[in-house]
Amino acid sequence: MTPDSENSLGDDATYAGHAKRQRAEVSLGDERTVGEGILGQDTVIDDIEVVDLEARYRIEGTLGQGGMGAVMLATDTRLDRKVAIKRILGEAAGNRMAINRFLTEAKSIAALNHPNIVQIYDYGQAKDGPFLIMEFVDGGSLLDKCRDGAMPLEATVDLACQLCDGLAKAHDLGIIHRDIKPANVLLSKDGIPKLTDFGLAKAQAGDHGQTMTGAVLGTPDFMPPEQRRDAALVDHRSDLWSLAATVYQMVTGRSPKIIRFKDVPESLQDALGKALEDEKSSRYQSAREFREAIKSSLRNSNAVETSIGEGQCPECGTKNDSSRRFCRSCGGSLEATCLACTKPMPMWEDICGQCGSKQQPLIEARRADMFARQSEAERSLEENDFDEARSITSALMEEPDPRLRQLVGWAERFLPEIEKKRGEKLALSARSLSEALRHEKAFDYSSGIHALEIVPEILHGRQLPGQQETVAAALARLSAKQTESRRLDGLIKARIAGRELTGLLAEVEKLLVMRPDRQDVQKLKKQLEERQAKLVRQRDEVMAKAQKAMSSRNYQEAAAMLAAVDESASTPEVESLAIVADTLWGRVQELVTRIKSAVADKRYDGLLRTVDELLELMPDDQEAQKLRQSLQTREMKTAADMAAIESKAFTAWKALQFAQAAKLIGSIPEERRSDTASSLLAAYVDMSMAQSAASNALKSLPPDADVAAYDAAIDKAWHYHSQLERWSLTDKGLNDALPRYLQARESLIATGEKEAQQRRFMQRSLLATVVVALAIVA
Repeated sequence: MTPDSENSLGDDATYAGHAKRQRAEVSLGDERTVGEGILGQDTVIDDIEVVDLEARYRIEGTLGQGGMGAVMLATDTRLDRKVAIKRILGEAAGNRMAINRFLTEAKSIAALNHPNIVQIYDYGQAKDGPFLIMEFVDGGSLLDKCRDGAMPLEATVDLACQLCDGLAKAHDLGIIHRDIKPANVLLSKDGIPKLTDFGLAKAQAGDHGQTMTGAVLGTPDFMPPEQRRDAALVDHRSDLWSLAATVYQMVTGRSPKIIRFKDVPESLQDALGKALEDEKSSRYQSAREFREAIKSSLRNSNAVETSIGEGQCPECGTKNDSSRRFCRSCGGSLEATCLACTKPMPMWEDICGQCGSKQQPLIEARRADMFARQSEAERSLEENDFDEARSITSALMEEPDPRLRQLVGWAERFLPEIEKKRGEKLALSARSLSEALRHEKAFDYSSGIHALEIVPEILHGRQLPGQQETVAAALARLSAKQTESRRLDGLIKARIAGRELTGLLAEVEKLLVMRPDRQDVQKLKKQLEERQAKLVRQRDEVMAKAQKAMSSRNYQEAAAMLAAVDESASTPEVESLAIVADTLWGRVQELVTRIKSAVADKRYDGLLRTVDELLELMPDDQEAQKLRQSLQTREMKTAADMAAIESKAFTAWKALQFAQAAKLIGSIPEERRSDTASSLLAAYVDMSMAQSAASNALKSLPPDADVAAYDAAIDKAWHYHSQLERWSLTDKGLNDALPRYLQARESLIATGEKEAQQRRFMQRSLLATVVVALAIVA
C-alpha cells in the first residue's frame, strides 16, 4: 500500500516487545480474550485494493503468534524505522466479521494520537489478507512486568495515571476499549505505557454491528459485571473497572479473578474500591476523576504528620528545657514564627504569648494551602509545565516552619521526578520532531503533522535536545506544505475536470516540487509537456503571420491571430505585439467613429488633425485622403478669415477701444485662435476693465467729495495710466483731466490744515483761561 500524504502515517516508531509479545494475548491465568472463536464464516467481499507489503517493508521476524494471525517486526524502508505489522492469516483472512473487527481496531486507534496509545500508521489488504502497520513498542508488555511480582506503589500510580490519560483521550472521542488488561498494555524502553489491541473497541454512538445483544466479549478476569452479562451494556465506566483490575494486579502481583483488598496498599484501597463497584453509577464517572483519586492516594500515603514535643529540637530531636530558645545540643532554634503576628514563640505552644492567636487553625489552613500547592505542582507536571512544577515544589521543600514540613519528603522525591519527566518528555518530543522531519523528507506532510501533534503545546517553542529547530517552526512549515499541496492537488483535479489546461503545467510542476513521489502527477506532467511543445510550434507559426499582417497595416487580423495563442505558450514578444496590434486597431476604430460623427454633424473645426492621424495608421484609406483635401481647402479659407478679425482687433486696441478688441478676439473659436491672439485676449479684457474703472471713478466724484474719495478715484486712474505705459499707449483725455483732480485734492488738503490750526489755537486759549481760574480759586 502506498499511502499519499493525507493518510500515510507517522510517529516515533514502537510496538510489541519481541519474543515477550508471544504471550501478550493471555492473562496471568492463560485466559484468552473471549469472542475470538465465535466469529461467523461469511466471506469478505474482495473490493479492497491489494498492495504489495514487501515493496516498502522488510520483514525481520515474528513478535507474536495467535490462532487468527500474527504480529511481525519489520522495517519501513522509506522512513528507515521499525514497525509492527499485524496480520489476519488463514481462514480468518476471508472472514467478514474478523476483518470488520480488524478494521475497527485500525480506525479506532488511528483517531487517537496520544503518547499512551499505540499508533496505527496504515492499514489495508495484501494478497494474503488484511494488515495493520503499527507503532513498534520495544519494552515488552505490562503482563511481563506483572509476572515479576507486585510493583512499587509509586511506579503503579505513575503507570496508571498515564493509562488514564490515554483512556481519557479515547473516551473524549467516544471510543471504548472493552478489553483493558496487562497483556494489552505495552511498555516502551523508557517505561511509557501504551494501550493496544482495540480490536474489541466500539464507538460510543454504536459499535456498527460488532456486538450482538447477549454476546460476551473481553477477558473474564478483567471484565466488569455488566460486560460479563452482555457486551452491549458497556460504556466508558466499564473501561475504568478493567483498568482498576489491572492496577490491582500491578500492586498485588495476582490476578483480579478474586480481589482481596487487604492485599492492596491502604492508601489505594478507597480509590480501587470505588472503581471496582458493581454498579457503573457508583464508580468514578471519568478517567480523569479516577486518575485524580489514584494520584491523591499516593499523595496521602506520602503525607507525614509532624508533632513536636515540649522542648524537643526539630533538628536533632534533643529534649531541652522549655525555657531555652536554642537547642543545647545542636544550637538549632526552638522557636517558630506566630502565623498571625509573625513574632517568635515556642514552636510546641498552641497559643501565641504575644497576640494570643491559636496556632492550630492557622496551621491547618496553611497545610490545606500547601496541599493545594502540591496538587498544583502535580497538575503542572501533568501539563508539562516543568518550570512551574519545580518552582512550587522547591518552595514547599524549603518551608522553614518545622510545624509545616509534612511535604518535605514528598518534595524531595517529586523534584527528581520532575526532572525525569522533563527529560523523558523532551526526549520523546525530540524523537517526534525527528520523525516528523523524516516524514517531511519523504514528502509525507500529514504524517509529519500527526507526529508533532503528540508534542505538548507548551513545548512547541522549546529548543529540544539534538534539534536545530523548534516544533512550532516545523509544524508551521509542514502545515503550510500540506495546505499548499492539498490546494494544488484540488486545483489540478478541478482544472482537469473542466478541461482548463492552459497554465496547468506550472501548477503541476509546483505540486511535484512538494510531492515528487506522485507518479500520477509525473505522468500528467509528461502529457502537459508534450502539449506545451505543440503549442510552442503553433505560436511560432502565428507570430510570423501576425508580423506580416502588421507590416501590411492589417491590425485587426494580427490581433485576432495573436489572441488565439495559448497563454502557456506566450512570450513577452507575443504579448507585446498583441498589445500593439490591439491598441492600433482600437485607435483606428475610434478615429473612424469620430470622423463619421463630426462629418454627420458638420463639425469640421479640428477634424483635419484627426484625419491626419488616421492616415498615419492607414495611409491607403481613399476616403480619408479625399476628406483630407476638402478639409485643407476649408482650413485655408478659415485661417484667412481669422487673420482678418485679429487685424481689426489690433486696430481697435491701438485706438484704445479695448472692449471692442476683446469682443473681436472672443468671436474667434478658441481652437482657431493663434497663440498671439489667445495671449492678447486677456490683456484686452484687463485694459478694458481698467479703462472703465478709471473713467467711472473720476466722473462720479461729487462736488463735496473729501480727500479719501479723491484718493480712491486717482488710484484707479493711475492704475489705468500705468497699464497704458506698459503697452506704450497714451490716453490724451486722461492726461488732461488728471492734473485737475490732483489740484483739487491739494486744495482740500490745504483747507483742512488751516481749519486744524484754528482749532488748536482755540484749544490753547481755553486751557490758559482754565489755568488762571484755578489759580485764583486756590
